[in-house]
Amino acid sequence: MGFGTVPAIKSISDGIQACASRMKIAGDGRARIFLMRDSLVARDPDLVERKLPTCTEEEIESYIWDEKKDLPVKRDDHGNDAMRYCVMFADFGSKGVFL
Repeated sequence: MGFGTVPAIKSISDGIQACASRMKIAGDGRARIFLMRDSLVARDPDLVERKLPTCTEEEIESYIWDEKKDLPVKRDDHGNDAMRYCVMFADFGSKGVFL
């Protein structure tokens, strides 16, 4: 289709820290990232029935940390992953260079 792609910066820990930093209230009283309430067209009834997250906000609330690996458990985190990739791209661009 002629669309270009940019490799994601996949450092999980750095990405989580970058997202958390943007969620903190800045000096002007506003966060630097927002989740839009009621923007989902329809909830997946299967996820609802199974009591699984149906949006990114619910994924954040259900993060489970693997203490042995010092990383979140890879489950029900598609929205969190996408948010992390977007924040890392916004902060560091396509260079793949970060602190």
